[in-house]
Amino acid sequence: MAKAYAVMLGILIGSHAFVGWFIEGSRMLGVLNVDVFNDIVYTICAVALLVVGTTGTPVRVIQAVLVVVGLVFVLLGLGSLADERLGGLLPSGTTIIDHLLLFGTGGAALLLGLSPWAREPLTTNGTALN
Repeated sequence: MAKAYAVMLGILIGSHAFVGWFIEGSRMLGVLNVDVFNDIVYTICAVALLVVGTTGTPVRVIQAVLVVVGLVFVLLGLGSLADERLGGLLPSGTTIIDHLLLFGTGGAALLLGLSPWAREPLTTNGTALN
């Protein structure tokens, strides 16, 4: 399950970062922050998640990466709640949608990274999908 979530989260935030590199200084869809700092953090996290999610990486390593990414996202969320421009790193500021993305994906990554049941593969009809 952790492997599947790592791939899904990697695709989600990787897509956000990819689009963000081309529309700096504004908001994606009018609501999501796409400043350079976000793009750098999201790109690094997405690459790490996609590497561990698509290779034969041991589950413990996948969980460790999920915990680190989860912590990064939750800390970014907390920091942006304290200062929406994150001390100047996010010039266009954050929105409630940014907070939902940061806390939702970060919290889920932390839960999966720390839970023992995440070591089980994602299955359908008794067949492992990953």
